[in-house]
Amino acid sequence: MNYQHNYSMIDPLMLERDGRRIKARKIVSILQDYSRTHNIVLAKVRCLELGCSAGGMSVEFARYIDSVTAVDIDRHALNLAMTKRR
Repeated sequence: MNYQHNYSMIDPLMLERDGRRIKARKIVSILQDYSRTHNIVLAKVRCLELGCSAGGMSVEFARYIDSVTAVDIDRHALNLAMTKRR
């Protein structure tokens, strides 16, 4: 199987932050609506983001959710995410 290891080095758009943040805010908005109608405290749920790239969306999720785990096979993007986190 052909996985996309280090895909962010091939396609730098994977690291574009503004678009990812906008997308994450839309997802958070949907989750907020859902959590309100189902009596769920969004801050207390856990979030698993598969294919997080450099973590742009994960950072936005973490503003609303206490526990966010972000995973990706792209080591280059993960290194960038860890650098940003410090």
